[in-house]
Amino acid sequence: MTAPGWFDDPFSRTGQRWWDGQQWTRRTRGAAGPAAGTPPSSTPTRSDVASPPTGTGLGWLRPYGLVILGLVAAFTFVGLTAPSAEESGVADVGDRRAAYWSCVDLLERQLPPHVTARFPGDSSATVVQDAGTWQVRAVVELETGEDEMTRAWECAVIHDDGTWRGTANLE
Repeated sequence: MTAPGWFDDPFSRTGQRWWDGQQWTRRTRGAAGPAAGTPPSSTPTRSDVASPPTGTGLGWLRPYGLVILGLVAAFTFVGLTAPSAEESGVADVGDRRAAYWSCVDLLERQLPPHVTARFPGDSSATVVQDAGTWQVRAVVELETGEDEMTRAWECAVIHDDGTWRGTANLE
């Protein structure tokens, strides 16, 4: 064990903290000299502050470790009690959008290269799931260079083995 004395504060980059022989106390002072109210007789010599007490190791991590442990516990609790994506309906919204944009991709592949298609987005479409198949009905604005027209289209897709497959047709 190290004898009581003033040592570099392990909780701060500057200043010193009193080691009572067993643990760090609340008594601190700046690096320039004794803090107000500290008796002059406790002013350390250079040999007293040469190194922090041995045996303290990573004890300064204890307060931080407790905070980290508390955060991990809180996030674990929230993760275990929060509804899953399926329960909250988030998965349905994601699948709905994925089905719509998969259909857009299928339809665009069928269009000739000189046709430009503008899709208003999934919020303007009718997207319904029926027994694993997504049915999509929407409109598309087509531009051929000479003509512009709005056409309805429909699509049916399924999500299987990580990919979307199906058919899309202009009406």
